[in-house]
Amino acid sequence: MPGVDRALHCYTQHGTQHASQLQPCTQPVQPNPVSFILSLSTKMKIILPGPVLSGSCKLREVPPNPHCSSLTVSCFFNFTSPSGIVLSPNYPEDYGNHLHCVWLILARPESRIHLAFNDIDVEPQFDFLVIKDGATAEAPVLGTFSGNQLPSSITSSGHVARLEFQTDHSTGKRGFNITFTTFRHNECPDPGVPVNGKRFGDSLQLGSSISFLCDEGFLGTQGSETITCVLKEGSVVWNSAVLRCEAPCGGHLTSPSGTILSPGWPGFYKDALSCAWVIEAQPGYPIKITFDRFKTEVNYDTLEVRDGRTYSAPLIGVYHGTQVPQFLISTSNYLYLLFSTDKSHSDIGFQLRYETITLQSDHCLDPGIPVNGQRHGNDFYVGALVTFSCDSGYTLSDGEPLECEPNFQWSRALPSCEALCGGFIQGSSGTILSPGFPDFYPNNLNCTWVIETSHGKGVFFTFHTFHLESGHDYLLITENGSFTQPLRQLTGSRLPAPISAGLYGNFTAQVRFISDFSMSYEGFNITFSEYDLEPCEEPEVPAYSIRKGLQFGVGDTLTFSCFPGYRLEGTARITCLGGRRRLWSSPLPRCVAECGNSVTGTQGTLLSPNFPVNYNNNHECIYSIQTQPGKGIQLKAKAFELAEGDLLKVMTGDGRPCAECSYSPPPLSLVRWTSLPLPLES
Repeated sequence: MPGVDRALHCYTQHGTQHASQLQPCTQPVQPNPVSFILSLSTKMKIILPGPVLSGSCKLREVPPNPHCSSLTVSCFFNFTSPSGIVLSPNYPEDYGNHLHCVWLILARPESRIHLAFNDIDVEPQFDFLVIKDGATAEAPVLGTFSGNQLPSSITSSGHVARLEFQTDHSTGKRGFNITFTTFRHNECPDPGVPVNGKRFGDSLQLGSSISFLCDEGFLGTQGSETITCVLKEGSVVWNSAVLRCEAPCGGHLTSPSGTILSPGWPGFYKDALSCAWVIEAQPGYPIKITFDRFKTEVNYDTLEVRDGRTYSAPLIGVYHGTQVPQFLISTSNYLYLLFSTDKSHSDIGFQLRYETITLQSDHCLDPGIPVNGQRHGNDFYVGALVTFSCDSGYTLSDGEPLECEPNFQWSRALPSCEALCGGFIQGSSGTILSPGFPDFYPNNLNCTWVIETSHGKGVFFTFHTFHLESGHDYLLITENGSFTQPLRQLTGSRLPAPISAGLYGNFTAQVRFISDFSMSYEGFNITFSEYDLEPCEEPEVPAYSIRKGLQFGVGDTLTFSCFPGYRLEGTARITCLGGRRRLWSSPLPRCVAECGNSVTGTQGTLLSPNFPVNYNNNHECIYSIQTQPGKGIQLKAKAFELAEGDLLKVMTGDGRPCAECSYSPPPLSLVRWTSLPLPLES
């Protein structure tokens, strides 16, 4: 490993009274990367590819336990090895503020120094790396660097190079990673190997050549594929810059197979991109693309895939986040891909492979399976149909089946399974997902889900994933349709305990998700199931009444009616109400025998007041019986007991004593009048 060797001496500092208590030093914090051996009175060899060790290990007198001072990355150092790596302090983490670092690279007098940048990210305009052609601060400047654009390599004219790094009081960045090599005056410097490329040839002698080739998916954007070591103006130099290999933003691809990478791969892509690729195969050969890696900013950085050569071609799908199908197949010999990014967050992007494929002679190709879904049907012959369904919580974008047509192409594109913003869910169980789950949810959402369960059931929510922007994005749960005073209001990343809802007897619960315009996270994965609500207590049956209904759960209804001759006081129909306590909607009715009554129809019952309890004194009750003209009235007394002095008079409709009534001992009396008032005096 190229680097710098340094030795750390572990020693003790003690008084004679503690000489017998000497112990080995404790193991120091290990720099990364580093290997070491530690023992008392032994040198510890530390091999560092860039950071430098400083500090010492001592044993204090009281208490007699050894300790080591911390290892720090030096900001001043001389490199004397023939090759190595220079790293900014704390690389690749934030290098910090108020730095003034100096590194000297000292080669043999007959050698020169070549510096190649592997990485640089320095606060633009305020933090600077200066490389000088000599040992002193007054030496000529070879280059001043700031920002994150990777510079070309630098070669010194002599055997000493000076690197100065200065930072201000504010923002720190990742810093830099520079590889240096030394070479003789009659040689060209080692050009290294291009990032994302290969090198062919090792000779650095005057007149020798080295070739380079970019890895698949990358293109040479600067430099040459072949460089030659030449003598130019008295110096031995390469005749061209080393090839730089970068992932291009778009292109027209005609090879039978290849790789498409997001610009900047394997690093993050840049903002405000609009990159279009057209993949062209030979006529009659469709194109298959396979996603190896895919991760973009959810909802804002998208890859559109279209089934043709232009943007107006039919859309196969728009992909973002991490949810992509395993593969896609065109119906023609063209595919159009458009990668668009906004001006904010970025991510690693994508790596996909494309290839032309041969159509089968008797069946369609495998159409694939949607992400978060299933395919039903494995027959791909002409005329066969395949259908798709989604995992719980996702909705199928197109429910129409795919048919294998006579040209051995499917009738439509593969559908997708999506987690939507709100909806109506009816069933005994199900899943609610934040939009885009498991990717981050979008901003500015206002989604409402209504869950309806079976009669007499409540809704039981169980949380499996929950991560919202704390204090800004909320999940509200209610059971009465109003979100002004929700049952629960949830935010943050703590997994909530299960929640029981639907207690109000409408057998529904409502869930609302609100996100603001800024940060977003993974969201939520919630399952629900129905459960039996606690029933109301079984009510008594009022005296002289009949109850209809045997169910006492929330929403169940009971109906009451009185025996003949009694009048119902109160509500004939009561319902078991929801809520925190189980109550019936009204008090139980009662059936009463009143003083007097008016009866119409072909039959009926007359009761004395309070029957079968004794009637009260000082009553005069009139009972009127009305029947059809031409009909007589027959009275039958099923119970008859009056106190002495109390009378039941049978009179005609005009109030006269009934002269044409015939009487017999109870319960017989026959009257030929069509209406009778019956006064009862007590």
